[in-house]
Amino acid sequence: MKDISILKKKFMKMIAKKNCGVDDMSRCPNGDMCECDQAAEIKAYLCSVLPSPYYNLTIDDFTGKNKDVQLLDPVIAIAAKKQIIKYCWGDIPIEKFNTMSSLERREKSVLNERLKEGRNVVIHSDNNNKKGKTFAASLIIQEAIKNRAMPGNYTQTYDWLEFSLLSYYMKREDPILNSSRSADWLVIDDIIGVIQSKNSDAYISSIINPFFIERLQDKLPTIFVFRFDIFDPTFSLEEKFGTAISKIVEDTRTFKIAICG
Repeated sequence: MKDISILKKKFMKMIAKKNCGVDDMSRCPNGDMCECDQAAEIKAYLCSVLPSPYYNLTIDDFTGKNKDVQLLDPVIAIAAKKQIIKYCWGDIPIEKFNTMSSLERREKSVLNERLKEGRNVVIHSDNNNKKGKTFAASLIIQEAIKNRAMPGNYTQTYDWLEFSLLSYYMKREDPILNSSRSADWLVIDDIIGVIQSKNSDAYISSIINPFFIERLQDKLPTIFVFRFDIFDPTFSLEEKFGTAISKIVEDTRTFKIAICG
């Protein structure tokens, strides 16, 4: 997992000064009851794990708009948001969810259940557009990080990798992947479906397949972001990515979030 020590110190000073009126926690008037350390840690994880600008956005910003420009059909955006809510908070109607406070949402979180079940998420589209899929993935792992504030979640770990970087590290047998392989929450972003030569695809499949087989065996949730139609009958997920990813996509228990158009 990423080293957050420098970021945490930066945020600790800012948060402690704002909340407690001090820039040295040893002089905090709230003593052991102070929550600034935990808040700084969560903020540091958000900024180190999530790509910019997503660590500054929340699910309330997921409207299909970028400022005043409507990038996604509102119907598609709402349908995707409902699936994100279901995965993170359970069967809460979107109308009720939109009126809930941050504390109420935290109390309704079902992410520990998702972690215990090893429930994977597949975010996909029918084309190679870049409208909302990474944002959707960031919202799920963001909530997992925020849940560090809940009892028993302090040891949970998180990572985020682009698929091309995962393949690169695999080819080099880089030990950096050890922490990614065992992360409680992992996002694999920017998975493209370009078919190369059969030999090339078979090689990529052979080196990444064990990584995901082990995560499946350990019941560790992975959030996949596919930039193509995963249901295209002319495309073989197993040949391109291996049996593990194919199994995850085909599993009826996997949460599937379609962001098309």
